[in-house]
Order: sequence, then structure tokens, then C-alpha cells
Amino acid sequence: MLWRAVERGTWTDDDRLLIGDISNQVGITIEQFAHHEHVLKISRTDALTGLLNRGAFMDGLHRSLSRLQRDKGMAVLMYVDLDNFKHVNDSRGHQAGDDVLVEVCNILLQHTRPTDMVARLGGDEFACWLTGADLAIARTRASQFLTRIGALAGKSGSADRPLGMSIGIAAWNHNSQETLDALLARGDHAMYEAKRGGKNNFAIASDPVPA
Repeated sequence: MLWRAVERGTWTDDDRLLIGDISNQVGITIEQFAHHEHVLKISRTDALTGLLNRGAFMDGLHRSLSRLQRDKGMAVLMYVDLDNFKHVNDSRGHQAGDDVLVEVCNILLQHTRPTDMVARLGGDEFACWLTGADLAIARTRASQFLTRIGALAGKSGSADRPLGMSIGIAAWNHNSQETLDALLARGDHAMYEAKRGGKNNFAIASDPVPA
């Protein structure tokens, strides 16, 4: 926006030319900024679901743990791996598989808070980071996820291989002094415990080993 005092008179032709040149430069700058924001966004998000990708999620975890350590907070990591998803792709095609992944994205977002981090780590692996949550909250979230995935039974590859979720839950507390790598390993191990226990269920990781 430009203005001038009334006593200075109206804009001259030279003024208009100068303003036109400035507006062109401003327009180019805004376009470059928008392009940079777009590139940054697509570098941090999953193209199919719009969720954070693995790199952005890990970066967010690093920053979140540092903040929680300073503020003496707590959080919960939830690893989510789909059961029998490959059979959907093999039986119904990859478009059907993509549709399932988008549905799963919606389930996770609808049962987490805007302040939580939700990511697609790759393939049919997802993760949620619930800041300020405890195991009771995580159990509730996991139960909600499992209830909702049950409604997608009709999208399974076959009736004898129903879609499901295996969820690993690992709680983090600043008192444990646990590293990010150790936390991730506990969550991953719990997820495989859920799979070994019959799939479409959740398992709670054991407490971290003291340093």
C-alpha cells in the first residue's frame, strides 16, 4: 500500500512508472517465497497422505524430546503397522491399497490432537507422537484406531486375511534419560509383539533399561 499527503499533489507519470517497477519486484519476491514454502512442504510431507514423512517426523521427535527434557514433560510413541496390507495390493491393485492408506491417515488424524505428530514412515508404517500423554491415553487411542480399522474389513484383500493394525506403544518420561534411538527400538519391538500375539492388537513396551 502506498499513500502520499494531499499537499504533495497527485501521482505523476514518473511516479507511476517507479511504482510499477517496484510492484513487479515485490511480485517476483512473493512468488519465490511461495515456491520456497511449497518445496519445503513437499520435502517434509508424504505425497499420498499429506502426513509428515519419516525425516520430518524424526526431526520433530528430536526437537520435542529436547523441549520435554527441559520442561520435565512426558509423551508416548505409537508405532502403527498394517496387517495383511500387501494382500490388498496383490488382490485388488495398488489404487485400492492407496485408498486404504488414505483411510488410515484419516483414522489417525481424527483420533489425535492437532498438537500431536502423525507420520507415514513408509509403506504401511505409521507413527504418532502424543505429547503430554500417558499410557492410559495411549491405550484409549489404540482402541479407537482398532475399532475404526475394523470398519474397513470390506476393503481387505480377502475375508481370511482381514485388514488390521498392530500397534506398539512406548511411553517416554524425562526421568528415564532415554535416548531417541532407545525409545524407537522399544516402540518397534512392542509393535512386533502385537503382531506375534495375533495381529490387530496393541502391545505396551517394557520400561526402558536404566542408563
